[in-house]
Amino acid sequence: MASLYRRGKVWWIKYQHRGKVVRQSLKTRGYTEARRRKSALEHDLDRGLHLAPSRTPVKEFLEE
Repeated sequence: MASLYRRGKVWWIKYQHRGKVVRQSLKTRGYTEARRRKSALEHDLDRGLHLAPSRTPVKEFLEE
């Protein structure tokens, strides 16, 4: 289950994916839009469609 919170005036989401805590900006100031994006993210997580943000730059994958 994801949770919403604000940092300043921008809404963020916090959830666990594959055992790791992920915090991600929703890039919106509106609560209604934040709830809509949270719902969409939870739907994608349930279906296995969402990938956690990679901490490894894409360039490193291309060089291998």
